[in-house]
Amino acid sequence: MAVTMIAIWMALLWLLVKIKVLRGWALWMKLSPLIIYLGVMAVLFIPMNFGAPVGGATVVKNSVEIAPAVSGYVTDVVVEPGKARINAGDMLFRINAVPFESRAWELEAQLELAKIRQGQAQQLVEKQAGRVGDVQKYDAEVKQLEAQLARAKQDLEFTEVRAPVAGYIPTLLLREGTWVNAGAPLLRLVEDTENYLAVQIDQVNLRHIKVGQQSEVILKLYPGKVFDAEVVSIVQASQGGLWDPSSDVMGAIDTAATPIWVTVKLKDDMKLPAGATGQATIFTEAFGSSHVFRKIMLRMDTWLNFVKP
Repeated sequence: MAVTMIAIWMALLWLLVKIKVLRGWALWMKLSPLIIYLGVMAVLFIPMNFGAPVGGATVVKNSVEIAPAVSGYVTDVVVEPGKARINAGDMLFRINAVPFESRAWELEAQLELAKIRQGQAQQLVEKQAGRVGDVQKYDAEVKQLEAQLARAKQDLEFTEVRAPVAGYIPTLLLREGTWVNAGAPLLRLVEDTENYLAVQIDQVNLRHIKVGQQSEVILKLYPGKVFDAEVVSIVQASQGGLWDPSSDVMGAIDTAATPIWVTVKLKDDMKLPAGATGQATIFTEAFGSSHVFRKIMLRMDTWLNFVKP
């Protein structure tokens, strides 16, 4: 903006000299661009950067890796990537249930037989014709089979892999007939409940930012629009400032002032794709008079998104 103002000023001076309103290029005219630049920086941009800092913003989403709890062949893939929103509890895919059904039936038969033997042993003890140790043995066998049956029924339920949260599947390579291993991630479910943006703020402009302050966001995805948001967190660590717990030797540290991440929550409940980029301005309590200039500049930038890639 300062460069634009200087260019307009120089064009105006050139025009005034051309039509001979001003005679020649005086010293003050030659120095005026520098004076204007310093004045604009001191009066407008420095207070604006402190009072309404701006930074690049990216839509971030929580994601969940989906891994089956049992191994087997995939018999049915229900979900289709990116076509419809998935609700919590919806079926994603099925694993061949036949081996798990057979195991459950087998354990049910064994448990039924063990209970019969348990009852017979108890009757013999009551008639003083049996041993208490036999009753205890069958009691333990029944409890063991009950535990195994409960696990088998749970494994049978696990053959239907369901979504733990609501969201969408961006990509899916899983096909019917694929062998899958228990615990091995197969796909990623991206939550779409709320819109959060991670904003990079220069450290020098971070001092006045607080949770709860208002923010405005523009996105490349929606040129010409400005969205209201609110600061929800300030990340209290950056990668360069973390100790390595695996080593007690301090290595070289990059002392460059890397930006700090601030998280804002969009008030609009529209669905935004993870990774959508733009800019966000945070309106602090400092230099309130500069907020109007930042609002103007932000709206200029969002309209320029129609022509900027």
